[in-house]
Amino acid sequence: MSNWLNVSTRAITSVNALEVAIDEESTRILAIRQPTARDLRLVMAVIKTIPDLERIGDQAGRIAHIALQMLGETQAKHFVAISHLGNHVRQMLHDALDAFARIDVETALQVIHEDLKVDQEYDKMSRQLLTYMMEEPRTIPIVLNIMWSARALERIAAHY
Repeated sequence: MSNWLNVSTRAITSVNALEVAIDEESTRILAIRQPTARDLRLVMAVIKTIPDLERIGDQAGRIAHIALQMLGETQAKHFVAISHLGNHVRQMLHDALDAFARIDVETALQVIHEDLKVDQEYDKMSRQLLTYMMEEPRTIPIVLNIMWSARALERIAAHY
């Protein structure tokens, strides 16, 4: 597990380094090239987007850390629910980045609509997990980890 934790830590460090590099490059473009109109809007959009992507990376790191702690656990029915939520959020991120790259307003609006679905999915999952903890108190530590991961996924979706 220690090896995986090191990999997770290196990935987070890489994301943070990329944020700094992109910020520096954006600043250099503003200073040297002095973009106007459309190009300026694009550079400013990138500058505003990068901190959100860095936060998404931090949340993904938290999820990875929790997943490593939970290796070997047997709460399969809850892992299915969080897996579905994770796939939903992953697709949202893909669609959001694709919409940004293509400057596709329609797809961007669809991503916003998907965030409402993720919120509903997260709320439903939280209620189910709370009920399960009340019925099976010995599972509280495991279920809390699942809830923290679900919350991190919900926060990732909110950053789009």
